[in-house]
Amino acid sequence: MTQSGHHADIHACPSDYGFNNDRHVNSISHLFWARALLAYTLPDSKQNFMVSLTAGTSIETDRFSAYRLGGFLPLASEFPLTLPGYFYQELSATRFALFNANYSVPLDPAKRFALTAVASTAYLNYLPGFEQRGNWNSGVGGGLSYHSTSDAWQILLDYGYGIDAIRTRGRGAQTVGILVQLNLERTQSKYYNTNDNNNGILRGLRLKAEGKSNGDGQLVASIRRTGLADGAKRLNRAWILLRRWRIQRRLLQSPISSAYTRQSNCQDQEQEQRLGARDSPRDDQPL
Repeated sequence: MTQSGHHADIHACPSDYGFNNDRHVNSISHLFWARALLAYTLPDSKQNFMVSLTAGTSIETDRFSAYRLGGFLPLASEFPLTLPGYFYQELSATRFALFNANYSVPLDPAKRFALTAVASTAYLNYLPGFEQRGNWNSGVGGGLSYHSTSDAWQILLDYGYGIDAIRTRGRGAQTVGILVQLNLERTQSKYYNTNDNNNGILRGLRLKAEGKSNGDGQLVASIRRTGLADGAKRLNRAWILLRRWRIQRRLLQSPISSAYTRQSNCQDQEQEQRLGARDSPRDDQPL
């Protein structure tokens, strides 16, 4: 898979800033980048490997539009430029070429636990003011992950070592991180989907409820056990019918509604009597 793109930053009021006005914001900056990625998963063992090569260049770059490379921060960028063991966005560059490799292997037959190894290296042209010795920066790392049986959540413990990261004691830096991800949509689909007949917290004890009103204005609800039916939805429907029946009952018990009901009954009886008198034969009419 290959991808490429262009990004432009436009500043309406470019100017100098800083304590001594030693920094400048350009009116427009252009970023051009391309990416090639190859990923494959073995069908039986589910071992996965992925390699990618990302390169980018820029025109009129400033501190606000430069490329940022460094440690991994989940969901912070659509195409993160990661180097294990570095701080997040530690390096600023106008041009770069980044190579990433990732290999993951399951540890158990159910393939819930997995061990991952990663390696990255990059060649950079630093942004002016952020130069450091050496254009190469590399890092390695690994992690242990676990997926829940429902795939609703997962946890990852990772370690990274920045080989060329500059620290007070020289080159080399270490990072340890933990990532917990909860898939809310998967959780609702797995446990709370009433249309799913195979899964759910109501498994084996779901109820089917039906409700209606009889001639006396009383709510009749029948509830029976139905192995894996959509009981939650029907219970909700029965609750709605019960609320409607209570509202109708209050209306029927109110004085205005009672008077209106009696008046309607009297009108109905008078109309029936008139119809009966019109349809019945007279004494002087032959049968």
